[in-house]
Amino acid sequence: MLFNNLRDRFFQLSLLTFVMGFGVSHPANALDFNLTWTGTDAFGAGTSSLTGTFSGVDLDSDGVLEGGNLSGGNEVTAFDITFSNTNEGTLATYNLSQLLSFNPSFNFNYDIASGNVLQSGNANSSTGFAIGDGDLGYLLDTTAGSGISFTDFNNFTANDQFGTLSATAVPFEFSPMLSLGILGAAFAIRKRYRQEQVKTKAMSQIE
Repeated sequence: MLFNNLRDRFFQLSLLTFVMGFGVSHPANALDFNLTWTGTDAFGAGTSSLTGTFSGVDLDSDGVLEGGNLSGGNEVTAFDITFSNTNEGTLATYNLSQLLSFNPSFNFNYDIASGNVLQSGNANSSTGFAIGDGDLGYLLDTTAGSGISFTDFNNFTANDQFGTLSATAVPFEFSPMLSLGILGAAFAIRKRYRQEQVKTKAMSQIE
């Protein structure tokens, strides 16, 4: 009897560990990120900022998620951003398709190991970035030795400088449907286990 109780308790704890561990330790997609930048109101025209998200796959396994075609192949699958200014509100919203069509050429490099957007080089280099419309819109880009610049090519009233472009992994969201599936499978196993217990007990009584 004591052995059976211990076995039941072990099964219950193992089941709970499985369900909780599945939901906590396995991110949905390690290459989905939030993206933020805030300027410094460098020109007294209000503080400009960027918020957005991006996703991608490191196709060449070099440890860098590369957006745009400057490196020979775009690894970003989604890139959605909004530029804003504290004086003017929302300035513009761009998606990946738009960014790839703008001038200068879209360039973005995210180092997976360090968790940093590369931003020490020029806008068209593998260590810098160029994000936005440099003709009639808004452009956030880098210059080696000078840092980040935000240029308002629309009416030149929201220019800003400096700050850091930061990326953070999107937290794992446990799907309700996935939860039901896991729990359903767990209880099916539990039911089967109970049936085997009853069967074993009945056989022992017959003997």
